[in-house]
Amino acid sequence: MRRFLGSVAVACSVALVGSGLSPAAAAPEPDAAPPAVEGQVTSRPDAVSAQVSARATGRRVEDLSQRTATEQVFANPDGSWTSETSTGARFAEKNGVFVPISDLGTLESAGETVTGAGTRLSIADGADTPGDGPTEGSVPLATLEGTGEDKGTRLELGWEGSLPAPEVSGNVATYTDGVEVPVQDAPAQAADTVDAEAPVRDAPASTADTVDAEVTVEPTRSGFSHRTVLEQAPEGDVELRFPLRFSKGLKVVRDEGTGDLRAVDAGGETVFFAPAPTMWDAKIDEASGLPAAETRVDTAIETVDGVQILVLKVAKEWLQDPARQYPVTIDPTWTSGASDTWVQADVPGSKAGDTELRVGTFNGGSLKSRSFLQFSSTALTGKQITKAELRMHNYYSYSCTSSPIEVQRLTTAWVSTDVRWTAQPTHTTSGEGSNNVSKGYSASCAAGHVYYPITPIAQYWADNPTKNFGVRLVAQDETNNYSWKRYRSANYVTGANDPVEPTFIVTYNSYPDTASGVSFGSGQSSTDSTGKLWVRTKTPTLGATVTDPDGGKVKAEFDVSGATTVTKLAGSSVDSKTLSTAKPTLVEGTHTAKAWANDGTLRSKAAGTSTTFTVDSVKPATPTITSDAGYTNNSWKSQKPTSNRFTFASNTDAYQFRYSLNGAAGQYVTATGGTASVDWNPSGANTIRVVALDRAGNETAATEMAFGNGPVSLTAPKAGITSTDSFAVAATGPNISNGGTPTATGYWRVADSLTQDKDANGSPAGWKGGVPLTVAGQGATWTANGLVAVAAGDLQAVGKDRIPALVELQVCFTYPNLAVGNGQVQCTTNTQKKATQVTKLPHAFGDNYPTAEAGAGQIALTTGELNISATDVNVDAGNTGLSVSRTYSSYSGIGANSRRAQGPARGDHDHVGADRGAAVHRAPDPQQLPLRRPAAPRRDRQGPQARLHRPVRASSQRPVRRVHGRMGPTISGDRTAVGVLLGRIRAVPRIRRRDPPGDLHDERDRYLQSSVPCPRCRSGTFWLFWSPWWTCLSPVCPSRKGLEG
Repeated sequence: MRRFLGSVAVACSVALVGSGLSPAAAAPEPDAAPPAVEGQVTSRPDAVSAQVSARATGRRVEDLSQRTATEQVFANPDGSWTSETSTGARFAEKNGVFVPISDLGTLESAGETVTGAGTRLSIADGADTPGDGPTEGSVPLATLEGTGEDKGTRLELGWEGSLPAPEVSGNVATYTDGVEVPVQDAPAQAADTVDAEAPVRDAPASTADTVDAEVTVEPTRSGFSHRTVLEQAPEGDVELRFPLRFSKGLKVVRDEGTGDLRAVDAGGETVFFAPAPTMWDAKIDEASGLPAAETRVDTAIETVDGVQILVLKVAKEWLQDPARQYPVTIDPTWTSGASDTWVQADVPGSKAGDTELRVGTFNGGSLKSRSFLQFSSTALTGKQITKAELRMHNYYSYSCTSSPIEVQRLTTAWVSTDVRWTAQPTHTTSGEGSNNVSKGYSASCAAGHVYYPITPIAQYWADNPTKNFGVRLVAQDETNNYSWKRYRSANYVTGANDPVEPTFIVTYNSYPDTASGVSFGSGQSSTDSTGKLWVRTKTPTLGATVTDPDGGKVKAEFDVSGATTVTKLAGSSVDSKTLSTAKPTLVEGTHTAKAWANDGTLRSKAAGTSTTFTVDSVKPATPTITSDAGYTNNSWKSQKPTSNRFTFASNTDAYQFRYSLNGAAGQYVTATGGTASVDWNPSGANTIRVVALDRAGNETAATEMAFGNGPVSLTAPKAGITSTDSFAVAATGPNISNGGTPTATGYWRVADSLTQDKDANGSPAGWKGGVPLTVAGQGATWTANGLVAVAAGDLQAVGKDRIPALVELQVCFTYPNLAVGNGQVQCTTNTQKKATQVTKLPHAFGDNYPTAEAGAGQIALTTGELNISATDVNVDAGNTGLSVSRTYSSYSGIGANSRRAQGPARGDHDHVGADRGAAVHRAPDPQQLPLRRPAAPRRDRQGPQARLHRPVRASSQRPVRRVHGRMGPTISGDRTAVGVLLGRIRAVPRIRRRDPPGDLHDERDRYLQSSVPCPRCRSGTFWLFWSPWWTCLSPVCPSRKGLEG
């Protein structure tokens, strides 16, 4: 069986009850809303994009993520939001998206299944035969089925006999050809009422056993209305029988008092509902616009062979009354639920499911009508309501002159199918809104929307969402005929997307979320061991993270109490979910701060978590250092004490001390009563440094103590440095009270020599150099400084002149007043302390050293040293000539500040591109490495200074640091001329690292491959290792540990 289909909304619809021509027909309905302009943005998939589009276009934009069956939410250009909620479903879910029900087709001839928001309706298409319906002689007329959570619930209404294919016009399906209803000879029970005053109209009577009829089915948003229309008066009573078929567990019951019909489940809950069926003729009451002779139909429920049958009986006395004006309409209406309804004094039952809502009176108060509506909006909870209106579509009024209609908040829950004149929900006048407008009487006041202001009611619901029980519409004066209004209900279906159903329109602003707890600027606060928070400035930076659900800018507002009181201190305006800051001026003492969020219109409903803190901006007293072993600043003891404890002392504000031992990372010790102690008993020259801190983190200036014990100590150079020249040495020795003013001498020797250091005070024996050093007194110590040169000739004698040579340095102090052998000579190398080892680099050029061309100079492949030599001026003056040349060696210079040698392929060299400078060794402290240069004019004189320029950084390579080395002129000829040599050193290409083959790999070695001849090997490619020797590998070199030199 194929069915014509109509979409039906579950939540809130009412079926048409009164129909026919009326004065309202003279007031045409307004056209549907104009379509959106092509390309105009009207909706976005989420809140953020909707807000952005609304601001950009200057028009409201719907957030589709908040759409429901009854509600739309729009972002406004000013940052606010608007919710539009109807009492009935306007949207149905299709493929996960809510689309307008009218877009699905409220009634289509195509016969396609269309699902509304919770209910599906299908109607007969004329293809059924008797027996296809609930009984053997019936066909299905209309079937109502639940969907979603109500899936499985079903009501089928049959028609006894057969039906032709319908004609579909607008939203109504009409069956005409061959449709007859039976006429009974026996008189039926009289109708409830008879209109005795109606004017007489001739109506031909039928004398047959049947009478021609017209059957119509009209969908509503929650059900359907089916009508039987008689064009002529029958001879006898008319009995309409509608077999019913339900899903399992449902049955129809009739309320004997009201005549209402309910399909209930096993628990008695109403699943489908039909108000007491009514009938009327064609006469219209001009005052009300309603049928003048509308009356209830005598109704019964019979059961035949287990099938329930709805029986409607109409007496021939009512049908043949001379006052009848044909056609006559008999109208049962079924609905699956509704959220609006109306009551009237002469209507004992519910009008849930009707397609209209009535308010006021048209006969001086003899009959009064009131309407009730419910709205379910999820968007309002916790919001500030800036404007709220109830929009009603007023399609009929008593007159263009009006009497006010009021909207009042309901205070008890209610169900539309249970509301009647004698059972109305309670209400309050608090916050009520009213309007005094009439529409729909004539062209002078054409049908249209009427808006009732209900902002206080909406705000109450936003603040109390569980108490949203809806509203009622009631005439301010229920005896004034000008109050008579008829509105479209949520159940009215036009067949187009025409928003005539009752709509609750609310514009709101979201309150900002509660701000975070207060934080402080970086480094301004600290927490002690008890968890107490301290702040070390009187002008701290307070911060709080603020969030506004509506997006846009938001700021924090800070309240501070305690020693200082600050109220509503405005923070910076920031994007939502970021930190807003402010900077108050406070006094010393304890404070409590909390933050609110403010979006420029609303303040958050609550403040963030309070933060208690104490302002302390005063530093503790500068600490003192005492030693129980008797050390004082710059003191020296000839013998190391057996133990030593340092005590730090400040005032009681000191919470802890941070101390450093010989420049190491600071350590902390907690103060008790302003003091703390640490045990430290080192040997040699030492320094202890301490600062005091309070609980707020205020830090004092440092107090430092230098002290020492035992023999002399070499303080420079550090082990591992390199030099092609002299080494700067420094040493300290004790200021021995009876030793006199000492002298100091610097020495060197080749490392790993056979000489053994057997003297407890050390000895110069076996050492070379003997360079006198400068001695100066510093309190309890003597210091010695100077240069120690490593003689090339001495290195050549041991075969280490051509390779980097590992040498050792020491300084010996001689105290003239001490006896020989009793501490008169004290050296930095002795049985307790090993010598400091450094590396002497050769200038590895010439004499068969492997080299490579590098721009204007050469690279020594053995050491990585750069050498440049060029002639700048060469003048031929007859019998005599003059030339000026320059040389540069990158490893020249004093080695006290160099690092250890790395070789040409090591990472401690800087390499630059072909136009950027030289590849040279880096120095850790360029200020201590001045270039050796001849005297030159100052920059403000003629000529530049003799200093190398720092080359520009090359792409993806490190810059050349300050070059340490020697640069100076070479002069030849009879005359003397000095030129200051400047310029940027031309490039040295990067020497790439490669791994050696096979068994030559050793993580300790560094190497490079070259094709130049090996001076100590036979021909062939060799690997050059960076170690105290180099080794060549060729077909005749059997070992990697081959030749030194």
